[in-house]
Amino acid sequence: MDNIRENEFGRLFQGFNDIEGMDVLDWIRYHEVPIHKTVTYPQYTVHIQPEKAEPYRTRITAGGNLLEDLGIVNTHTLGKETIKSHWNSVLLTKGAKYCTGDISNMYLCSWLKDYEYVRFNIE
Repeated sequence: MDNIRENEFGRLFQGFNDIEGMDVLDWIRYHEVPIHKTVTYPQYTVHIQPEKAEPYRTRITAGGNLLEDLGIVNTHTLGKETIKSHWNSVLLTKGAKYCTGDISNMYLCSWLKDYEYVRFNIE
């Protein structure tokens, strides 16, 4: 179970063992951070999803309270009324079929206008 954090680091960086990297982050030295940028902290979230192929999950996000204005960074979702109306239309349509999907690592593919910086403790 020690490798759950390593898997997320592998996804975020250039890969690790059998985890494919998405090349979202690069390691740099502290002196390489531009003077005008604020360095934030990583926030770790760990949970267990026994139904998944990788049941022990870790997600790493940047501490957003220290980041400068990034513009629009939210994901638009539907309200409860809208989705209930949609499901009802499917259920009431004779012979209708329905499919959903789960996009893993969706946020790892998001582009920012400018680089942001997170300081990881390598210990």
